[in-house]
Amino acid sequence: MGGIPFSVTLPKIPGEMDADFMTKEKLYAKLQKGYEDLQAGRMQNAGDAFANSGRAKYTIV
Repeated sequence: MGGIPFSVTLPKIPGEMDADFMTKEKLYAKLQKGYEDLQAGRMQNAGDAFANSGRAKYTIV
């Protein structure tokens, strides 16, 4: 009574993206690569990325 008439679940995250299933070395390697990409200018504003993907549903500030 008073609940929603369907179950709510979160999507499954692939293991290669889930830090809980990475070794410490793998996690550090991914963080290092992200830092190097940031330093080299290989990044995009999140709002622009969603807008360019055609899936922009929300305003990201």
